[in-house]
Amino acid sequence: MAVLLGVSTSVGLTVLFAFSEEPWTLRLDNELEIFPMTLEAYRRWKAGHVPSWSDGLWSGFPLLADPITAGFYPLHWLSFFLTPDPHLRAFDLASPLHAGILVAG
Repeated sequence: MAVLLGVSTSVGLTVLFAFSEEPWTLRLDNELEIFPMTLEAYRRWKAGHVPSWSDGLWSGFPLLADPITAGFYPLHWLSFFLTPDPHLRAFDLASPLHAGILVAG
């Protein structure tokens, strides 16, 4: 029953986010910091490089060691893989996946 509830939550939120005119989850810190750094980490992994450091923010930003970028996080890899470049809807897919896992327990 918990799995069914988790899957239905994920599917419901994914449908809700898919029908919004613009990316629903790209707001505040997600838009300004978390998404750009996670996207850069994903692109570096995809290019075959370890995403260790970015000069995209201020004087530099650790891509691999900082928990915000989630350089090793499989659910972010999946959401970036399943969305087309420039991956603006990746977090609209990752958020329902996380909500479904939370609801399923």
